[in-house]
Amino acid sequence: MLAFLKSPHFLINGEKHMTGSAGQKRVPSNYFAKTPFPLPPLAEQRRIVAKVEELLALCDELEAAQTASSEHRTRLVRSALDHLTTAKDEPDFKKHAAFVLQHSDLVLDSVSDLRKVILSLAVKGHIVPQNPKEESTATLLERIAHTKSKSAQTRRQSESRGEASIHESPYALPQSWLWARFDAVATIESNLVPPAEFPEHPHVAPDNIEKATGKLLDYRTVQEDEVKSSNHRFFPGQIIYSKIRPNLSKATIVDFEGLCSADMYPVVPHINSRYLLTYILSSVFLSMAVRNDTRVAMPKINQEELNQILVAVPPLPEQQRIVAKVDELMRWCDALEARLTTAQTTAEKLLDATLHQILNP
Repeated sequence: MLAFLKSPHFLINGEKHMTGSAGQKRVPSNYFAKTPFPLPPLAEQRRIVAKVEELLALCDELEAAQTASSEHRTRLVRSALDHLTTAKDEPDFKKHAAFVLQHSDLVLDSVSDLRKVILSLAVKGHIVPQNPKEESTATLLERIAHTKSKSAQTRRQSESRGEASIHESPYALPQSWLWARFDAVATIESNLVPPAEFPEHPHVAPDNIEKATGKLLDYRTVQEDEVKSSNHRFFPGQIIYSKIRPNLSKATIVDFEGLCSADMYPVVPHINSRYLLTYILSSVFLSMAVRNDTRVAMPKINQEELNQILVAVPPLPEQQRIVAKVDELMRWCDALEARLTTAQTTAEKLLDATLHQILNP
């Protein structure tokens, strides 16, 4: 009897007889009283129960096997992609790249991981070729240093700029690249202002930035957010970076003027702003941003810590090529996700239609 009451035939037909409002729907008692009950002989009932239990046990085994298979595929994909981003040298990278290409179907289940790999490979010099004829990175960094003011802070920045020692380097760079401190390629602009003077300005908080993508979400004005405490004023072309919970990788480039939470840093980039944002969103930057933070309740990174982070700097023309390539690859990821979503929706609709045909002949 229990098997019949739990059967799709009984349940689906029961939904058609439900009464009451959306939140309080129920099946009337007369549905139970008047619904024909298929009654086989008692011996056959026992055989049916035994067979149902046998089949359900097989379903449990199948479900467990599918779960184990899915977990294995996930581990395999992540391991393959991790090997790409941690390759020791070019031959090692090519070996793991060949494996990923050979098993590309596995990546379909992990487009979000693929996005992270794209960012990581971009800042390691793997997604566009180098051109030895381009202006050297050393010349670029020298030019940036000369355009800054000659204050004591700038002299300190210049001294810290170049001399990131070999043992400190997170990984080997292409020959035309150099390591530089964050404060050599960008300036943190602390510019606290009273919000009452800027009521109609856009207001951006960490919650208005999507995690790890650089996408700016919907935001409101200072007045609409009822901002009371001092905020940083930012300007077009700056990068806004959230200093709290750096593990969330919340950063974006703005093309307008506004105010941002004091929990964020307005950053003036001195290299290609899109490349610097790509680097900030990468796992390379993230690992350095969180490695010294022992604050559990509210992790954050202060200005001094941020300024000391190492940045992998390619020649300026290569920065531009990297940005263009990353944009192209992210569009491919968008298209892939859209197709997978469409395919999944189509499959679910087809399964639903098939089940209705089976259960409602």
